[in-house]
Amino acid sequence: MIYAEDMFGDPRRDQAIALLNLIPPNRIVIPVQAAGEALNWLIKKGKVPKALASQRIANWLELYASQPTSLAVVAAARELVSHHDFQVWDSVILAASAEASADILISEDMQDGFHWRGVTIVNPFRPKPSPHLQKLIS
Repeated sequence: MIYAEDMFGDPRRDQAIALLNLIPPNRIVIPVQAAGEALNWLIKKGKVPKALASQRIANWLELYASQPTSLAVVAAARELVSHHDFQVWDSVILAASAEASADILISEDMQDGFHWRGVTIVNPFRPKPSPHLQKLIS
């Protein structure tokens, strides 16, 4: 979401948008934590006015399904923090992805290739595309 919303000319913006256009919308689930982090990024680093940033995130949540941060998600996230040394909020996002029965979690800053509870983390910007990502878009 952050790369697709980038306004600073990062070439990964075009890659992110192209990838989103290849994935069927009904195959995309946004963890609510990820939406919150994207909103925070737009306001703090992107310097987007709060009302506009809020509307942009609302657009994402209207277009795609979302997965809430439930007690089950937080309990699963604790396992990732304590047993796999993940950051807390990354753990919540991965746990929410697993709760939503996602096959992959697209993230450029988590552990590319890490597999947990049926979800594989995939960096969409790595030089050689992941077979998991290729399967999703084909």
